[in-house]
Amino acid sequence: MAIQSAWGLHAAHQSGLIHQDVKPGNMLLAKDGTVKVTDFGLARARALAHDADASLTSAFVSHAGMTVAYRSPEQSRRERLGRGTDIWSWGVSILHMLTGEITWQDGSFAREILDEWLERCASSAPPPALSALLYRCFEENPNNRWPALGDAAHELVGIYGAETGQPYAQQEPRISAQGETENYARRLTSGIRWGDPARKLQQAFLLSGSRVWPRMERLRARHAKAKAVADLIGFRDALGFIEEAFRPPRPPIVEVSLIGILLDMAFAEEWLGDVSGAIAAYDQGIAWCKNLLGKFPEPDQIESFLSTMYLNKAKTLTSVSRLAEADALLTEAVRLSGIVAERRPEELEQLAAAYNNRGEILRRLGKREASLESYDRAIDSRKKLLTANPNFATAGLAQTYLNKAEVLKSAGGFPAALEAYDAALALIGRVPNYQRSAVLFGKADALRIMGEIQRALESSEEAVGIRRYLAASGPDPALDAALAEAYLLLGSIMATRAPAPEWFGEAVAIYERLVRDEGRADLAFSLFTAYTRLAGSLQMAGAGQGEHETYDRAFALLDRFPDFHKQGSDRIGTVAMACFNRGLLAERDGDFEEAVRFYDRALGVWDLTDPAGKNEICGNVARTQLYRAKLLDRLQPSAELKEAIRKSLGVLRAEADRTGRADWISILELAKREHWLQGE
Repeated sequence: MAIQSAWGLHAAHQSGLIHQDVKPGNMLLAKDGTVKVTDFGLARARALAHDADASLTSAFVSHAGMTVAYRSPEQSRRERLGRGTDIWSWGVSILHMLTGEITWQDGSFAREILDEWLERCASSAPPPALSALLYRCFEENPNNRWPALGDAAHELVGIYGAETGQPYAQQEPRISAQGETENYARRLTSGIRWGDPARKLQQAFLLSGSRVWPRMERLRARHAKAKAVADLIGFRDALGFIEEAFRPPRPPIVEVSLIGILLDMAFAEEWLGDVSGAIAAYDQGIAWCKNLLGKFPEPDQIESFLSTMYLNKAKTLTSVSRLAEADALLTEAVRLSGIVAERRPEELEQLAAAYNNRGEILRRLGKREASLESYDRAIDSRKKLLTANPNFATAGLAQTYLNKAEVLKSAGGFPAALEAYDAALALIGRVPNYQRSAVLFGKADALRIMGEIQRALESSEEAVGIRRYLAASGPDPALDAALAEAYLLLGSIMATRAPAPEWFGEAVAIYERLVRDEGRADLAFSLFTAYTRLAGSLQMAGAGQGEHETYDRAFALLDRFPDFHKQGSDRIGTVAMACFNRGLLAERDGDFEEAVRFYDRALGVWDLTDPAGKNEICGNVARTQLYRAKLLDRLQPSAELKEAIRKSLGVLRAEADRTGRADWISILELAKREHWLQGE
């Protein structure tokens, strides 16, 4: 806790942020053991000096609130604050962890508190090096404290090794170079943008008719995360200005301005990866929208805002697999947008977005027919809008075609899926953007399953080139993750001709950096997927390539996801295939008991599929049952097992006829060639 919180605060300081309220309550321990420093609401972004050796006082900020039990002497004196205040409060937090309780009222007396505690607990005192570390945190002059918390963390790592006899397992997160100015476009990877907080404030006062505008300080920062935090602070300050200047009952136009600021706040929170912060902003905006229903002079305006809030909150909930909640919100968004679109045709895009996003939720819930119906409604709405307005942006329509194609592909409807992919590409054109790469990858995957490998390679290589180009444009974890996803698919296509562990290894390297070094726990399941793909490729390359160790890392990571089956059919399929392939490896090694155990585990995972999606997985289930029965029949032949083999082959034959999947055809040919049903 002490080491990782020091790393986190050091990273914030390097970005030009001072926390000002460091305490154990703002240090959260994630399920994977990663410590997160939270609640930078009191922080103020400042640009560090332009030279690389900026002094300690170059990150000064104005005094703000604090928790008295952890405050520094300069906070108690209401002086201007630098990073030294966080170093003192971090030291008080570590002292609290050591003592196990707070026996003091004021953290500014921490040095005297440490003296008294060490004297009272002489027989069980901490190592002298740790006491010395804390005393340096509690120097009265901030310039005499640790120059940086990264130095204190380095010292702690040494103490940990000396006391335990083992090296500290975690690696310090990577921090951008001091002189680097990071790109920050106020935009999510989905294309959603938010505005400048100062401009939002000015617009609110202009719309209200006020002639007196507050002057809002523009906070400067060099690093992208610091800029996003500065935006959040600006939005909160803007809300405060407006609420102070316009006491309830406020003019409806001012209330609408507040709703717009909350929406932008939610986008910035989401960019920072703070799902709870984004949801809180959406919830406040939804409450204000509901309060304005029937009060706003412009018809349908508040209904439209409320639908927007539902739509975007549902996206955030979907990102953390809270699918049932997201579906309920989207159902309401469809209802509201449908009512408004009857009177305002321009609302058709909002209605289409609600249908499109609900189609995605239904797909992940395994409700294929309902998903396709929702996508078709979205396509109809966007076609009507495009007919009425030829200048209408086609990206939304292209996205819906892509989503529909993915559902058709998962159901084995490959010709219809390819038709939908091509419709999306025709709308996008040759622009090398993320959306085009996503369509190319979907199409490549369909071609791979159909056995058209050369066309699949051509499509996937163009997509990889686009994502490399995008990832090189600036530091963006979402684009890095998209590139890793690209390597996974390219590796899968390459593997149809020969093992391609290098591509899977590239994906693993990116995901490991994002998950372990940059704290992106939301990508941990993607790392599990990458491990299993790499292990499978090493398995194909031959024995002794590291496949066992890679599977072990994958399944150790899977323990973090006991409820993976509740997070969509995609994850069920990924885990089931990992179990199946691990069973193949055990069978290759001659460990038949282990092989049967993993085949049974795969069948158990497939059985977790929602009943509405059972037909889509019958081929995968039949394959697993086939290999299990074949192995057991080889060990101890029986009529019952031969019947199980015959039944499984029958299902695969029907699925091959229905879908044309190359992998089902290959298994049938292998079974015939190797006489899995002897005498037949």
